[in-house]
Amino acid sequence: MQADEHPLVSVVVPIYNVEQYLAQCVQSVLDQAHREFELILVDDGSPDASGAMADTWAARDDRVVVIHQENQGLSGARNTGLERARGDYIIFLDSDDFWQGGDALARCVDALRSHPTTDVLIFDSVRFYESTGEKTFRKKVLDRTRMNGASNTQALRYMVEVSDVRPSACTMVVRRRFLLNNNLRFRLGIFSEDIEWFLRLVRCPATYDYLPFSVYMYRQNRAGSITDMIGRANVAHLLDTVTRSSRAVLESDSCDEFKVDFASYCFYQFTIALGFYGGLSRGDRRALNPLVKRGRYLAQYDNYARSREVARLMRLIGLEPTAWVLNKFLRLRAFRRRVR
Repeated sequence: MQADEHPLVSVVVPIYNVEQYLAQCVQSVLDQAHREFELILVDDGSPDASGAMADTWAARDDRVVVIHQENQGLSGARNTGLERARGDYIIFLDSDDFWQGGDALARCVDALRSHPTTDVLIFDSVRFYESTGEKTFRKKVLDRTRMNGASNTQALRYMVEVSDVRPSACTMVVRRRFLLNNNLRFRLGIFSEDIEWFLRLVRCPATYDYLPFSVYMYRQNRAGSITDMIGRANVAHLLDTVTRSSRAVLESDSCDEFKVDFASYCFYQFTIALGFYGGLSRGDRRALNPLVKRGRYLAQYDNYARSREVARLMRLIGLEPTAWVLNKFLRLRAFRRRVR
């Protein structure tokens, strides 16, 4: 693709301190059979050799664009890539992850061309355990016949109905103009950026589709990964996000069905935050307790089946004991993943 050509897809990859994984990430995009794309590598002030590696790819392939900037965090790097992008569609890819197979992008493009009104195309993902090479495929829950052509209200209703909402910015293709027109940039300075972003995205009128193919490979148990370091700030941001977002929708003129579905998904995220809260120090829990109490009203919205039992537990034994139980569950799940 020549530099002045208009690409169909812009792939945005924020880069920070990932020289060990970057080649696999970038090569998984460059090796795609579908060639009509631009790859935007945003060097977010990385202290290692990642920025120089990005420059090498750009010198060899004119589809690669490199932006060097002072560190702004994941949200800032994604926003920079979005502003620079020229493609009709945007895909975000984290630099320690990668795509599966050489036809992943072609499958996405075929789905978009078959249904040109699609604004948001969701696809499947795989957990990749580097130490063993094991892949854990996501259970196929979503039905494309229910998602194809669905409005945002219909899509959320269905995903809540089957307890399979997909909030990750990395497991969807989104029309660039839709993102820009609705100011769907990522909020700076928070840890739960994907959740906060998705909760704004799903409120915007849009046409959805689902591709039942595992495009995205999530690298598990990487040393230094942000998701491995859950602390007080992470929990506070998630609690604040779901509480503020749900209040905004419940007080809006959205239809009642959407309000309940939206609040039900917010409660599911609240239960995750509550589990992490249960593992914090006594001092941190004391500091965050007002935030937890502020969000407990969400327990009345239990359409999301995976959090329904938590609502019952909260009513039965209270907030703090429920947080303790949830934290034990999260620790057990994390241990099982770690020993794979």
